[in-house]
Amino acid sequence: MSGTIPGGSSALGPQAAVLQKLIAERKTVQDYRQGTLPEGALTRALELASAAPNHRMTEPWRFVQVGPFVFLFVAMTRGNCVWRMPLLPDGSVGKAGQFFTSYGPSGPDGLAMDEAGRLIVCNPGLGWAWVLNERAEPVEILRSAAGASLTNVAFGGPQRKTAYFTESVTGTILRAQMASPGCAMHVGKAAKQ
Repeated sequence: MSGTIPGGSSALGPQAAVLQKLIAERKTVQDYRQGTLPEGALTRALELASAAPNHRMTEPWRFVQVGPFVFLFVAMTRGNCVWRMPLLPDGSVGKAGQFFTSYGPSGPDGLAMDEAGRLIVCNPGLGWAWVLNERAEPVEILRSAAGASLTNVAFGGPQRKTAYFTESVTGTILRAQMASPGCAMHVGKAAKQ
């Protein structure tokens, strides 16, 4: 395998070569096991994932765990959908599946999750933010009052119950009071630097 994981093997410890090999030779996993994650496994997997390339590291990866399940949601803007992938106890990713399909000239972009397990999906082509339940059914649609390009969402304010949205054409920051607080996010070391 050519190349190295950002941070080099010394930053990841002696298991770096094994981890690099696992990532390079990853396969679809369909044998899901019950049980809990080993101590520190999720943190190690998220630290590695935080170092993944994205927009020249201008938008650091952030991860959310809701309840006993750990899923990675990825906005596939050009594909007009959101994928959902289970993170397995050994830190690998299970079978990816299309969780939500949108429509319009540009697909989902910014994502956030609230403590009720609802996924908030910004759609810059429509100027909407979809609020989806655990089955990807829209339970609410928030419409931009400033323009048609909602690109990012983050929770803040008292009890994290305010959702802040970026409307990228006008540069406006919009906010909406939400029924449930936003989840606390895991921010990896790469994002903190």
